[in-house]
Amino acid sequence: MSKTFFRPHCGPSLATAALCVLLGGAAVATQDKLPPSSTGMPIGKTDDVVFINISLKPKRKPPERFSLGVGDKEPARDSRDLLTAGAVIERLKKETRKRKGQPPLVIRAQEDVTAGVIRDLLEQLMKSDLKIQPRFFAVREEGGENNDNLTRLLETPLPVKSIPKDAAKTTVRVKATRNGDQTTVLVEGKAIPLGDLAKQLGTYARDPERRSLLLEFDHKVPHRVIIQILDAARLGGMNRVSVLVP
Repeated sequence: MSKTFFRPHCGPSLATAALCVLLGGAAVATQDKLPPSSTGMPIGKTDDVVFINISLKPKRKPPERFSLGVGDKEPARDSRDLLTAGAVIERLKKETRKRKGQPPLVIRAQEDVTAGVIRDLLEQLMKSDLKIQPRFFAVREEGGENNDNLTRLLETPLPVKSIPKDAAKTTVRVKATRNGDQTTVLVEGKAIPLGDLAKQLGTYARDPERRSLLLEFDHKVPHRVIIQILDAARLGGMNRVSVLVP
């Protein structure tokens, strides 16, 4: 079994990242297309990483399908095609009982999975008795194909249940809404094109006391949009991103 290696990444777009992990196990058959990222951290090879996969089968109800995989192996028969977040968490509990330490946990979701499904998963993991929590989203390099050499990791936001009391002074609030096929991103209540988001956040980040971002989003916002917002936050100089859970 190969080892897990940890090392800092010094690329300029990741200057605010506290930790980079050199991980392995890239594309899994259930993941047709990961969301693109311009700041994702490169990954290598290991057998130790646990992946929660979320894929889409649009003609089924519910369309989301969960599975649990380890490294680059296909999920076991009883750990694939699961219908709920609770079911995959139960499989995760079984997997962690086999291990002495806490393996890295990565959420690997197709780009068109609704962000609310992932938020619900994060919330249930937070409420569970598991000590292991997801630290990364699996993404692909922006502009590249989704293959083993281009798979990246992006740090997951921290779920929070309430708005900080000093939010007006320390936090930038970003909200993504969905109306039909249209997504709108609001920064402190003002609509901002996604392409301008990093620049807009950079104006707030000039104040060293205001480099935290609180993200809210509608259930139906696509996962790829959340990744775009996380990318913009890092490029704009935000050093902490939290997601508000209901």
